[in-house]
Amino acid sequence: MAAPDNPQVAGEAALVYAVIGDTASGVASAERALKSGYDRRWFSLPWFDRLRGDKAFSERMAPLRPVPSPAAY
Repeated sequence: MAAPDNPQVAGEAALVYAVIGDTASGVASAERALKSGYDRRWFSLPWFDRLRGDKAFSERMAPLRPVPSPAAY
């Protein structure tokens, strides 16, 4: 992975993996992003819903509530 210690790159990779449905890679990238200082609130956005289906990921994010999708407004 390019720039493995860059939290922004890891967070964006997690987003891409979540959108294409590669949960394992998305969770791994999210973990890398979080360990590098990425703000975990980003993972409460609806684009990361697929990652929240992963038990370890959802436990880590448990204190965060998902942000409602724009259609909910």
